Amino acid sequence: MAIPRSPAVSIGTANAPQNEEDLDNPNIEETPPPDDTDSESHDTAALLAHALQAIQEMQAELNQKNNRIKALEARTFQSGPARELKIKKPDVFEGKISEYNTFISQCLLTFHMCPATYGNEDEDKILFIISYLGGAPRKWAIPILEDEDHPLRKDFKAFKSALDTMYADRNVKQKARDRLSLLKQTKSVTSYSAEFQQIVAPLKLNDDDDSKFSLFYNGLH
Repeated sequence: MAIPRSPAVSIGTANAPQNEEDLDNPNIEETPPPDDTDSESHDTAALLAHALQAIQEMQAELNQKNNRIKALEARTFQSGPARELKIKKPDVFEGKISEYNTFISQCLLTFHMCPATYGNEDEDKILFIISYLGGAPRKWAIPILEDEDHPLRKDFKAFKSALDTMYADRNVKQKARDRLSLLKQTKSVTSYSAEFQQIVAPLKLNDDDDSKFSLFYNGLH
């Protein structure tokens, strides 16, 4: 008995057309090759979206900083420049010794309270003081005004020291003399001598000065 043979199948050609008619048959669909265009378009869109988001965040931060700058500028414009306190100017000093300490202390207070005007230049301080001098003190200061190279024109420490020598020291000496004229021995000689030495110190009298002995004996009991 003859065994029927199975039809021959070619491996790898099951889906292949067997003849020219199959090649021309439009109903047979061919599998298209993979297309990478869609994948690249998706990646590009994602990058653009990320970049756009970053730009928007930067723009928002920039706007915030600009608003802050405008607010500071508006606040500065409204407040204006820093204003110095108004304080009483010194009275004109005409050489009265008892008024010198009050005069010079008021000048120093002005310099301290108005640093923007008088805090940097010694010459400004000196000219300010001279502007409030009258009488004999003003005559003394005229050479300083007329000579820009005067040694006391731009050295406030030296200028004040010169004024102190003429008026502050004299004031102290005058007060010492006034106190000595009232000094009388009321207790022991030792106590009187100690008080006398304290009062007479500003006069800078030598121990062998006859005037010092006279002042001492005038107050003894």
